[in-house]
Amino acid sequence: AALVTDAGERRELAARNLAAAQRALAATAAASAAAYARAGAAALGAGGWQDAPALAFALARAEMEALYLVGEVEAGRALYEPLQARAADELERAALCELKVGLDIFHGRQHDAIASGLAGLARLAQAGGGLGGFAVPVAHPDAAEVEARFAALEPELAAHELAALIVLPVAREPLAAAAMRILMATGPAAMFVDGRLAFTIFMAIVGLSLRHGATRATGYGFAGLGMYLAAARRQVVRADALGQLALRLNARVGDDALAAKIHQLVGALVVGWVRPFAEARDLVVQGYRLGLRT
Repeated sequence: AALVTDAGERRELAARNLAAAQRALAATAAASAAAYARAGAAALGAGGWQDAPALAFALARAEMEALYLVGEVEAGRALYEPLQARAADELERAALCELKVGLDIFHGRQHDAIASGLAGLARLAQAGGGLGGFAVPVAHPDAAEVEARFAALEPELAAHELAALIVLPVAREPLAAAAMRILMATGPAAMFVDGRLAFTIFMAIVGLSLRHGATRATGYGFAGLGMYLAAARRQVVRADALGQLALRLNARVGDDALAAKIHQLVGALVVGWVRPFAEARDLVVQGYRLGLRT
């Protein structure tokens, strides 16, 4: 890069390194991805953030992801807040937050994942826009908080025929869709360390879906709400209906990777209350096989 002096050529070299880093990440060659990302940043030089901010951001994001994946977690974390400050808009911040949550979970850092997810949701809520009235889940909710959130959601649920929810319109509000992605990314960490928080995350996804329309997270939210109704409220028939709805919603979007999660939730924690064990077992096995394939 030091031999290239033309600014346009340096940007082209940086873009080529970014493409190489992204291909390496897709191939799980994280060490190579980190090297390409750093080479791209070096090609841009000290003025990269002023001259080509989108390219500089993408290179730093790729480096952050690669560092996490090679086990240099603290080095990766050190890039996160500066990247949040340099993000072009709230959607870019939300996507970066979603990435970090997943990387923290990958390393078993469930509490870090939850803290990042909740902070990202708080930023989205403060941004306003089409998210007016969105209640961000709180860390360590007590039983009264969970009950209050369900009581607030119940009238919205009652206003919809269950059969009609399968044809919820697609969400058009970008901030709502971004919030649902962060909620879904944070859900697994909450299920590991704070079941009540997981319940409120599922409720938040369902509430956003009812108000703004469906995203790929909607089926996951209804599956989790079914788990809450079965486990915490003993409304097992209603829980089963929501579990079946979750399966149908995900079939509508055709997302096999997410189907693995939903099949596990519904099979292991919902349908066994009211259906033969064989049905529950089959869903869990299907989820396992989908997870291996995706």
